[in-house]
Amino acid sequence: MMTGLDALNPLSVVFDPDANQIWDCPLSEEKLKEFMKDFRESVIVIHRKVETSVKSSRAFKRRNCNKKRSAVKNDQGDYVVIAVGQTQNLSKLQSRWNGPYQITEVAKHLVGKTEKTVHDATNIF
Repeated sequence: MMTGLDALNPLSVVFDPDANQIWDCPLSEEKLKEFMKDFRESVIVIHRKVETSVKSSRAFKRRNCNKKRSAVKNDQGDYVVIAVGQTQNLSKLQSRWNGPYQITEVAKHLVGKTEKTVHDATNIF
């Protein structure tokens, strides 16, 4: 595991592949406790760095997600479709939209009144 600390060996033996031998490496209990304390502290530091990086990345995305989006401007005579509410249980093949409707009256930038132009019987593809 990469912790940023100097490499220490908390094991009692080490295998040396060049000499094809196992070497004894006695480790005192105090040294092992010190190693584990340093290891825990370094993991906490890494987690804090990751947490701050994730928070800053999310904040950046939150600030910039709507910069390229423009407001929809509907004029009289435009055709629109209206989304079906999420409260209905729709199957995979059911339409998520109703329409098309033609805008007959506009109130500010929102649609005021619509009129259905295509009958359901002609919505066969």
